Amino acid sequence: MILAIFIAITLIPALIVYSSTSSRAQSGSATVAAVTEDGADDEAPGTGDLPNGEDSGAGDIAIGVPGDTGRVSDAAPPVPADEATPDAGDMTPPDTDPPVISGASDQTVFTGDSISYRNGVSAFDEVDGAVGFTVDSSAVNIYEIGEYEVTYSAVDSSGNTAVQTVVISVIDPDTDVVYEMADNILAGLLRPEMSLLEKAQWIHNWIRWNITFTGAAEKTNPINGAYTGFRTRQGDCFTFYSIAEVLLTRAGIPNMRVTRVGGYSSHYWNLINVGTGWYHFDATPTRERVNNFMFTSVQAEQFTRMISQVPNYYVYDKSLYPPVVGDDAEPEAGPAARFPAARGGYPGDADRRRMPGGIIRAGAR
Repeated sequence: MILAIFIAITLIPALIVYSSTSSRAQSGSATVAAVTEDGADDEAPGTGDLPNGEDSGAGDIAIGVPGDTGRVSDAAPPVPADEATPDAGDMTPPDTDPPVISGASDQTVFTGDSISYRNGVSAFDEVDGAVGFTVDSSAVNIYEIGEYEVTYSAVDSSGNTAVQTVVISVIDPDTDVVYEMADNILAGLLRPEMSLLEKAQWIHNWIRWNITFTGAAEKTNPINGAYTGFRTRQGDCFTFYSIAEVLLTRAGIPNMRVTRVGGYSSHYWNLINVGTGWYHFDATPTRERVNNFMFTSVQAEQFTRMISQVPNYYVYDKSLYPPVVGDDAEPEAGPAARFPAARGGYPGDADRRRMPGGIIRAGAR
């Protein structure tokens, strides 16, 4: 009887513990309840591990889902798909190559020339294809002899930049080049049987009808001035004087430059001699539309008084030049008498027609 009571007292707590443990194991709990001597419910180390790190072996209690070994796995948890490292075959290498600039090259130009910095130049990128480019030509002074750097830049969508620098060499026009331009004009303008007077008039007319007055131009020397005028067909009084000097010289007509003295601006014109003495020759147009082809000193003074808004228009230092017809007295007859210096019509205005090569000639027969 005493023995039976002892067994019952000993086994009942164990059965309670086993029942509680089994219930928790079936529910997937990761902890095992133990009953201490004072009856408190403590959380015991799972999977039967001993405090010193040794495995208890057969004493392990199976927990978790059916089929589990009952031990906590050391394997790392699975990585979400959106965080997975892509395969090497799916990776695109970064774009580190800059575009390639093509067509930009060193150039040699004459003073006063215009330069097309973009003509024939392009930029291409292996990834983006054709890309834009910029040109920095701020250092170039086309009117001053020298060498100047021009920088081309292109940037692709990845920020890779290509830079290329070229050199622009500015030189004076070669005299032979300018004379060839003049000869081409004279070939369509003059005829062998013309007198020097007739040739001078056609040259004067051609300049007046083919060159536009702009009020500003390059003034280094007449070769440069004529080159710019022939090429652009515009300029100021220095351009008109320069073109006249080159054309007259190539036509065999003696001439020289005259420069205004006094006044608040410069003015340039020519003296010419067609065999009857020196006369003033000015192809620069005026608002008064005066005929200033082969005029005398007396007529120059009349022009100066008439063009009163420009002081000293035809005032110059006569000591520097040969005597001009009319310095002492107005001649009774002479080339200038054909072309009166007066307001109104210009010789040939009513009889213009276009000649071969696009040359305009007045009074052409």
